[in-house]
Amino acid sequence: MPSRRIPLTTRPMLLGVVLLGHALWAAPHASAQDASRMGSRILSLDSWTYEAIEHLRSRGYLEDLNPLAQPYRRIDVAAELMGVDADTLQEPVADWVRMLMRELAPEFRRLSGDESEEQRVGLQFLLGATAADSRRRNPLMTYRTVANEGLKDRAWWSWAGGLWLETHNVAAETRLFKDGWFREAHGDPDGRNPGGFKFLGRSDNAYLTLAFPWGNIWLGRFKRNWGPVGQTGLMIGDNATPYPQLGLDLGRGSLSFRFSAGELESVGGRQRYIVSNRLDYRTGDFWVSIGESALYSGEAAVLRLFNPLEFIFVDHSATYDRGAISGNMMFNGMFWARVGQSTLYGEFALDDFDLNPRTGTEDRAIEATSYQLSLGGRYQGVADRLELGFDYRRVSAWSYRSGVLTEIWTHLDRGLGDPWSDFDRLTLRTDFYPSVAGLRVSPVLQFQRKGEGDYRIPFPEGGPLGLPGIFHGVLETTKRVALQGRYQPRSEAFVEWDLGRSFVSNAGHVDGSSEGRFTFLMRLGLTVEFPRGES
Repeated sequence: MPSRRIPLTTRPMLLGVVLLGHALWAAPHASAQDASRMGSRILSLDSWTYEAIEHLRSRGYLEDLNPLAQPYRRIDVAAELMGVDADTLQEPVADWVRMLMRELAPEFRRLSGDESEEQRVGLQFLLGATAADSRRRNPLMTYRTVANEGLKDRAWWSWAGGLWLETHNVAAETRLFKDGWFREAHGDPDGRNPGGFKFLGRSDNAYLTLAFPWGNIWLGRFKRNWGPVGQTGLMIGDNATPYPQLGLDLGRGSLSFRFSAGELESVGGRQRYIVSNRLDYRTGDFWVSIGESALYSGEAAVLRLFNPLEFIFVDHSATYDRGAISGNMMFNGMFWARVGQSTLYGEFALDDFDLNPRTGTEDRAIEATSYQLSLGGRYQGVADRLELGFDYRRVSAWSYRSGVLTEIWTHLDRGLGDPWSDFDRLTLRTDFYPSVAGLRVSPVLQFQRKGEGDYRIPFPEGGPLGLPGIFHGVLETTKRVALQGRYQPRSEAFVEWDLGRSFVSNAGHVDGSSEGRFTFLMRLGLTVEFPRGES
């Protein structure tokens, strides 16, 4: 189910509607301790804070933060930390709380009613470096080339810089971002360069958000992840480069509703859009979410894209001329639960199904139902400085695919959900926190099976019927033992590593081939910020 390209005259109108809403309903001053009325920047999904938030969330803190939807607003995280006394907590929990409190110090002052923090502007600069044993950043998905790769092919610099504003119930941010990993010949071998100026890069976080007691309105470009915190969502994930979107959040209690409409790159002269909505329910330490999403292309009524309450999976069954309108639809469910000192979470997504299939019609081939599944858990009951965890993920070979190139679940060839298909993977980990502030050391065991299926390739002629649902071609099996870790002495700087040894059968999907190889990923990051409040 696609949509007509939004005319240039329509886009300013939509922005005007949003701004008019602010003028009509915004309170002149946000009351103290009322985070819902305060404009606040988001914590972008590349922020160090999410690891601390994930671990605190699994230990029963930050209990009103939805663990199934990110990004979070800075002010909402700060509000959850109000009243938490780090001096009464055991390590490493106390260390995570202190680091977040230092990072969110301006938000604490705003919540306490400090008028000097009512309006704030600032500059932010980020510098990063990444190195790996191959051009792919996932050590389990080694990129093999015939020619020898040089340092340029395995090390990349990145930087970002921008301006932000917070005042009353409004927050806005814009920044330019450049990453050497996007270089055509020496970077990401799977995705396409997102473009922008050669030396300055392109817009990364560039958005406007308005806060109201009943929810938030979002307009702009930023990464969104609908999945358990710390996990890439299977339907809407954080893998793709940011794309322009309009979003709406309703409800701040036990029941909430979220809507998003995004504009993707055009393919074959057809503009592409993704529309998603979901309903979340919470009772105690149990959260559940039901959602749906559709990727549209072609020429269709624009208003369909901006109707947050439309039942996509019902309307998707209507009869359309596929030459004018086409789409790929997905349905998912998620849960997150905390029982005692254990946390369990999971997601299931169903792809390529139809409540009213037009079997035998000429405008659409029969497509096999495909699915994605993830399940994970954490246990903190062994010791204060020790956490055990497991993650299992399975993505079928036909997931995210279609017989039509414009319907494939990608943006610039990067998956809108999981980065890969046709695999399953089990990860067992132990997170250990020595008596060094900001240090985590994690021995990890991983077992992965990967077929040759690739969602960037349309269905073969004749459709997928009769072919297996997972593990196409020669099955490659990888067993990996690794030592992962992160050291963040301050919120401004970190170093992260993943060092391991992989034992691969049918390496490169060549029957009978085997290899043992050292795999690694190293990341460095530095953030510098220059904020200024009202004088």
